[in-house]
This record gives sequence, C-alpha cells and structure tokens, in this order.
Amino acid sequence: MLVAVGSALTGLWLVVRFERLTPKTGRGAALCFALAWALPGLAEPLLAPAMRHLPVGLAVLVAVFPVLAATFAVIALGLRYLVVAAGHALR
Repeated sequence: MLVAVGSALTGLWLVVRFERLTPKTGRGAALCFALAWALPGLAEPLLAPAMRHLPVGLAVLVAVFPVLAATFAVIALGLRYLVVAAGHALR
C-alpha cells in the first residue's frame, strides 16, 4: 500500500515539476492513456528477476515503484491535457 501511495505522489510530483511534458494534442493525450494501460504490465516481468537477486522490499522498490510512478504520471499528463482542452472549450 505504501508503495502505491508513494509512487502516486512521486508521479504527480513529476507532472508538476515537468509541466512541459504535457501533451499538446489529443493524439499525445491518447498516447499517454495507452501508455498508462500498458505500463503496469511491466511490473511483473521486472519483479521476477529482481526477487531472485534482491531482498523482497528492495525488489519491490526497484521494480514496481518506478512502473507505478510512471503510470500515475502519464495518467496525470493525459488528464491535464483534457482539463486544459475543456477549459478552452468553455470559454
């Protein structure tokens, strides 16, 4: 649970810190959502080798944390594009 919360906060921090990564087009936002769908599938293939060479806690931190942080970041980037686009449409 702590890994999920920490990675979510890290992903959101990345979006705030690197605002320039926000997609400029709908296609870019769609790519963000496609990546958000595909990225969690990387956690298991990364975790298996990490578990063989590292203690469990460190293996989760090294393999799962970055995948979840990237997933949360690309979701937030896609949502940021949608919010900005909706704001322009309402004006």
